Amino acid sequence: MKWFLLQILTLGAIGILMAVLELNEGNRIVSSSANWTPANNIYITFFIVTVVLSCFYLIFLFEAKKNNNIFKRPFWNVMPKITISVGVLSIILFLVGGTVGPIIVFDTLKFPKVDGIACPELVDYNVRI
Repeated sequence: MKWFLLQILTLGAIGILMAVLELNEGNRIVSSSANWTPANNIYITFFIVTVVLSCFYLIFLFEAKKNNNIFKRPFWNVMPKITISVGVLSIILFLVGGTVGPIIVFDTLKFPKVDGIACPELVDYNVRI
């Protein structure tokens, strides 16, 4: 029970970190040629990624310390086959997607503009282009 509570606390720490980042999102200083940056500083980004990865490490560590943990179940013997199958399927779908191209070309959708702002809610989708 102790390990489960520590896992819950770790998940709570990730949630609190994400909430603080979301609340602080409006206070970013934008200094990019693209007029948008995800963080003020590369060190802040490194710190955030390190904290989140460390929390996930702790969650798995606490799971491994349990007496009846999820890693002792029999489906883990089949997991390498499942992982390889999903990986191969992902590669195939990626290559097919790159070969076929986009399903929808968004340049063909012309939205009416109101005061220079595109308004997709004004489009009559029953009309064929």
